[in-house]
Amino acid sequence: MLAKPIIQGQTFLFTGTLTEFTRDEAEALVDANGGKVLSGVTAKLNYLVVGSDAGSKLDKAKKLGTVKILTEKEFLKLFSKSKVSGKKMKASEDNAHGKNEILLNLKLADLKKLLKKYSTTSITDKILTVSESVQSFDDITSDDTSFFYFSESNGKLIMNFLLRDVDDEFRFNEDLFKDLAKHTKSDFKMVFLDRNLWELSFCVFTKSEVKYEYSSVSDWEDPFYFDDIPYFVKLAKDRGMKMKKNEDGDKEWDSDEVYDLIYDFRDNLVSGDEYLNLAPDWYKSLKKIPN
Repeated sequence: MLAKPIIQGQTFLFTGTLTEFTRDEAEALVDANGGKVLSGVTAKLNYLVVGSDAGSKLDKAKKLGTVKILTEKEFLKLFSKSKVSGKKMKASEDNAHGKNEILLNLKLADLKKLLKKYSTTSITDKILTVSESVQSFDDITSDDTSFFYFSESNGKLIMNFLLRDVDDEFRFNEDLFKDLAKHTKSDFKMVFLDRNLWELSFCVFTKSEVKYEYSSVSDWEDPFYFDDIPYFVKLAKDRGMKMKKNEDGDKEWDSDEVYDLIYDFRDNLVSGDEYLNLAPDWYKSLKKIPN
């Protein structure tokens, strides 16, 4: 009887350029053997698997001091031989992308031309960064300022969730994603927060159609809009907040409590959390496309 792999119940994270397997293959192997893949370096992380050109995740893991750092070959040794060879790791080429990623049939030069239509500044310096250390959405940290990361070898375009200093330099809109959709055969879902305009945007491409919607996060600062956002009301009730009667005898939320809740929520939104709770139904309903 084969012993259970020692990764059962353990947590993993992958960083850098992997050569022994793709990131999707490695994560599938962890899941299949009872482990869990995390999205960042935290105190809960047990193993960091490092490829070449590893970035900030490796530095954070070393500083933390509790994470075991493995090479790809050391990672494979954690599994019994029969477990690894008995189930060949394979990721479908047509679906080998994750959240905020698009698989494009474009070369770098052609992609720059496409994006230049929406930019008033240099694409190379301000918009597009080619980076081997950024291979998935989870590799992007809160310190990253580039909007896109592109790998010409496989056509993967990764979009940063948090966009800073966009202003008039770059136009993120439905037409942009329609142009990108012309150069892919794969469905995709995108979500991003424009910190300059305080707009949260959702985009889906499926069945040859692009759907795009945005909402102004700045409106959420006004308690007048509070009841229009069911998720805010749910958070308020979870906190034990209650509506009280005002001078006119009408029930209303306490404005100070409302402001505290909204600003806490916005802090979480900026860190990449919470946005799915505000996604429109057509975005949430497409489960087969990565969030």
